[in-house]
Amino acid sequence: MKALEAARKSRLDAMKNLGLKGGRLTFHGHVTREEILKKIKEISKKLKLIQKKWIADLEKLNAKYSSDPAINKIRWELGRAYLRAGRGKKAREILKLLGPSGFTLDERMTIIRILLNFDMEKKAGVMLAGLDISSIREPRPRLLASALAAATGRDQAALEGLKDDLADIEDGEEMWDVVDDLERRALIFPADLYRPLLALLYKNALKRFPDSDPGGKRRALLKGLALKVGSVPPPISVTDLAGRKWDWKAFSGKAVLVYFWATWKPSSLKHLDPLVKIYKKYHPRGFEILGVSLDKPASEAETFVKKKKLPWIQACDGKGWLGPLVKAFAVKEIPFSILIGPDGKVAGLDLYEKDLEARLEDILPEK
Repeated sequence: MKALEAARKSRLDAMKNLGLKGGRLTFHGHVTREEILKKIKEISKKLKLIQKKWIADLEKLNAKYSSDPAINKIRWELGRAYLRAGRGKKAREILKLLGPSGFTLDERMTIIRILLNFDMEKKAGVMLAGLDISSIREPRPRLLASALAAATGRDQAALEGLKDDLADIEDGEEMWDVVDDLERRALIFPADLYRPLLALLYKNALKRFPDSDPGGKRRALLKGLALKVGSVPPPISVTDLAGRKWDWKAFSGKAVLVYFWATWKPSSLKHLDPLVKIYKKYHPRGFEILGVSLDKPASEAETFVKKKKLPWIQACDGKGWLGPLVKAFAVKEIPFSILIGPDGKVAGLDLYEKDLEARLEDILPEK
């Protein structure tokens, strides 16, 4: 659409006029700290004005071309602009109006991820189900689309298509190359989508090429990825920041949320304050939290925990992604949590706030 392209060009021209090189602010010669701060303040002010005009231009286009076939592109740009401006409510309103036509596969996948982050499952299903997977010619994108549709149970035909595509691979090394590529792409999605997807891919690869995993690392990860409600969790032996040792026996008869986080991951920190409230509410009824920080060194987590006065058991071995608990639960992205019920079995995956409280009400005894 020419009108949308014109608006984009206007925005890009305004960005170029800021004088940034490669997106960076550069200075020549000696400058003082005050001069740098002043320049940053000027640039920030100009960026806000550019963003404001961009949103205003898109809003006008959205009103003018509401019945145009290209309206989805305008709404998608407007939704993203609202998100960047921190206007989540407006973003949700415009995203509700999105249709599946007119987008590339990568755009469709990004849209689905954002919709899921807004808990807009039905709209995400529309965007996913609307994919004509068979028409995607590039093997990797087609595999990803098929795998996501199959893993979420939204498209049984996609499962058969996925099996057919994977069946064409005749070498174990190539199979794992494909799986690793799909894994990197799939991690943009929530855990309840990417974990069953990866479990499906790992299981298929190990079945087809059993000798392709000599060290057994992939099989060990599959056990963690395959965890679901009702599964028995892997054994644990962990030492907390206070030097105390913990295993499942120490939590016998209690509900335990194992929460993986790190001080360097803001999205994992946003759950901490709500978790403190939930912990105080349900701890008297037998609820515990085992926090597992991926910080390196462990002192980073220790300092943070003391400052925040987090009331639960906190562990950090300083090994980051190579920690034994991270491997045992096949943690691929953080935040990630797994809830173990009083019966010692998995009671939920990646539950937070209202969803976590609802599940705790189900599994904890009344006091």
